[in-house]
Amino acid sequence: MAEAIGMMEGAFFVPKTEIFAWINKTLKVNITKIESLASGSLYCQIFDIIHPGKLSLSKVSWKAKLAHEFINNYKILQQAFLKCNISKTIEVAILVSARTES
Repeated sequence: MAEAIGMMEGAFFVPKTEIFAWINKTLKVNITKIESLASGSLYCQIFDIIHPGKLSLSKVSWKAKLAHEFINNYKILQQAFLKCNISKTIEVAILVSARTES
């Protein structure tokens, strides 16, 4: 049975450079800034790797540049969460703005 982890768990304190390195290696991209993740397309791709077939990658806007296009990608991701019975709500406003302080 999986154990719940608290907010002080080490996983919550991973440097962003380490996260970027993992994303770059996993997705074969070159992310250097948090703003590169704002569109949500890479989150969708990561989710599809973890839960193959639960998210329709063909619906993802890969060249999204505007907030409404970003939001559509997060809606696709949220629908995939629901398909997998993941009850976490995606904080779209925070992710679209690509702020690191939240």
